[in-house]
Amino acid sequence: MKLLNTKAVMELTSIRCRSSLWRAVKSGKFPAPKRLGANRNCWELAEIEAWADALPRRDYAPKGRKPPAARASAPQLNPKPWGQAQ
Repeated sequence: MKLLNTKAVMELTSIRCRSSLWRAVKSGKFPAPKRLGANRNCWELAEIEAWADALPRRDYAPKGRKPPAARASAPQLNPKPWGQAQ
């Protein structure tokens, strides 16, 4: 069981602000720390990894786009120069 201090948790999770970390803990979106003493908190590495694995994965594939062949064609330009009747 490896224990992480607040700074290590912030580096591991990319949470940049200590207040954001504690706000997530209070709202239940992040695991609560263990108390080692009056002024010492720590998190178990396994809990942080489980939290990260439970986050939704982002799919970067484009959605709703038609393949290039099925796209609407560009508007056709008038082949006759300006000023000539159509």
